[in-house]
Amino acid sequence: MCNHSFNDTNACYLLLSCDADFSFKSEVDYELIGSSTMVLTNSENRKYFPYQNIHEIAIKQNLLHELISFLSAKQLKLGNRKKVSDYYCVHFDVHDVFFKTVELSLLQAQSEQEESKFVTHLLMLLSYFFEQSQLLSYLLRAVRHITCLQVEAIIESCPSRNWKLNDIANELCMSTSGLKRRLREEGTCYKKILIKSRLKLAKFLLESKNISILDVASKCGFSNASYFIAVFKKHYLITPSCYSKGIYCCV
Repeated sequence: MCNHSFNDTNACYLLLSCDADFSFKSEVDYELIGSSTMVLTNSENRKYFPYQNIHEIAIKQNLLHELISFLSAKQLKLGNRKKVSDYYCVHFDVHDVFFKTVELSLLQAQSEQEESKFVTHLLMLLSYFFEQSQLLSYLLRAVRHITCLQVEAIIESCPSRNWKLNDIANELCMSTSGLKRRLREEGTCYKKILIKSRLKLAKFLLESKNISILDVASKCGFSNASYFIAVFKKHYLITPSCYSKGIYCCV
């Protein structure tokens, strides 16, 4: 993942009011939202919701990227990038789960176990939005401040696809030159991100130990197994075959 000052900023929020209705009120829109409704909104639209009597869970940029990777692996796909809602609502009455997630999110120094619990609870809450066809696209837009994270998320949404730079630029509604410039400013480039994303998935697949090298290469978007083996060995100093057999303790 890219090192960037935006990594620790809030990208999305989950909001809940248990006892009273609340509203979304922007310059151009107004909508009344009932109690026991959970809202998913991005940092840009958070200001249009009230702050009083609202329970809130903030999702940071770096965690959101990991969630996007997880959801991509669960076959959630990108929707039409030009038609994404300002926020999403679902009826939610399991308040105790929300409150526990709030409690875990406010811990100043989370242990590894507490962090795992927080992510598990957060995924449980987000699962209520899985039926929203635009969910992945919505979350992807929320990491817009860090271009390299957006590029990773797009690639990981369909890793077997033969992604080209102009494909990514089109998804981000940018020119290819603008995309290259943004990535250069963040200290990386498209080729590095592409290889990193593919190899991350390759390691995950190899650890399952029940898939062939040829299938891994195909699922990760490599043109052939020989090229995949060469790239994997160059980055990890070990062959995919050895890695899949459990010889990866130092990778």
